[in-house]
Amino acid sequence: MKIKEKIINWYQKDGVSSILKNINWLVLDRIIRMVGGLLINAWVSRYLGPKNIGIWDFSVSVTSFFLIFSSLGIERVAIKNFVEVSHEKNIQNFSTLLSLRIIISIISFLGAGFLLQYYAENDGEKIIIGWLVASSILIQVTEVITFDFQANLLSKFTVISKITGFILASVAKVYFIINDYDLTYFIGAYLLELFIGSVLLLYHYFKLRKPVYFSFSKKLFNEYLHSFLPLLLSAFAYTVYTQIDQVMIGRMLGDESLGVYSRAVKLFMISTAIYTILASSLFPELTKQWKKGIESLNSSYERISSMLTGISYVGVLFTWILADLIIDILYGKAFAGAALNLKILMISAIFQYNGGMRGNYLILTNQKNIIMISSFCSMGLNILLNYILIPTYGTNGAAFASIFTVFFTTFLLNFLFKKTIIIGKLQFRSYFFIYFIKKFLSKK
Repeated sequence: MKIKEKIINWYQKDGVSSILKNINWLVLDRIIRMVGGLLINAWVSRYLGPKNIGIWDFSVSVTSFFLIFSSLGIERVAIKNFVEVSHEKNIQNFSTLLSLRIIISIISFLGAGFLLQYYAENDGEKIIIGWLVASSILIQVTEVITFDFQANLLSKFTVISKITGFILASVAKVYFIINDYDLTYFIGAYLLELFIGSVLLLYHYFKLRKPVYFSFSKKLFNEYLHSFLPLLLSAFAYTVYTQIDQVMIGRMLGDESLGVYSRAVKLFMISTAIYTILASSLFPELTKQWKKGIESLNSSYERISSMLTGISYVGVLFTWILADLIIDILYGKAFAGAALNLKILMISAIFQYNGGMRGNYLILTNQKNIIMISSFCSMGLNILLNYILIPTYGTNGAAFASIFTVFFTTFLLNFLFKKTIIIGKLQFRSYFFIYFIKKFLSKK
């Protein structure tokens, strides 16, 4: 009975109830993609082999730079403009956003396509694959609909649309494996997933927002353009940081090395996805404590940082014990080198989990300029470290570059600004669970 009471008390205090209730449709989407995508992608990777996977991933990595440009980086501004507005305002916002997205997506598509064609060095297959992957930018223009759905608690329609595309594309990939199709068809399945998701998003939007008509606002268009650059720069810096290692490996070491390394990155992204789920659920609790004052915010931040750091320790230990077995089961011996890449990458999860809520702390305390500086520091440092380490240590060098970059930008950088020294101290204490140790000792 005491155990039951402890569970009930734990659930009711410290915002745990509200945190668990905050796990919504978007989280469900992440979980399904994380589990289902892992299994399907593992099968596809085994079938295509490291070289073909490397060619595909290189095109995706280059395209991602242009995709972030086409997405405008104005998600928060757009969502704000969709919250509880009249039908007329909703349609006007949608029409204006879609117009801007289409214009910039065409420019981005051409930029990505021509750059990939240049990198292909007259290889016909790589040129075709590059342009196909680049076309994903055009298909995703309907993503502006997700801003409306997110603002008005209609995210289930986003999830239904995208999961339907994911399932049908997965069936197509299985069919292609069984019938011995080549790489181009699998990229077709990738585009099919995006296309079905976009069509269903349009269907749900037209159904929920009818009558739908075109209503362009020059004033709103200029407002988005004004917000575009500063927000885009931060988003672009983050994308460079997360993708540049794969681009540099592809150029410096070749497609096969990239194919092996990218499998380790895919598995590492599971820990990032788990962190994102936890962080999105914990942010409301941090906000609630901020309203009580800076001391409550600091106490809550240390508690959350300590908890997340503990989770990362378990994840790293689990990975170091089982990485070789996991890579062998999922991808086979051709990708054996990914095991060490994964072990090294997972060390960076400690710093990611320890200081990942730092950005939320800075937003709450109105220090957004430090977020911008951190983004560009991470981008510059990561490029420099990859340039230095990849030629000497290969793909492991890229993994080490990730560790050093995350450690610097989420922890050490705190001590370079007077306003963030307190964050650095709280995070340092979190590595040793000082918060929980003091709580434990105070009860004795």
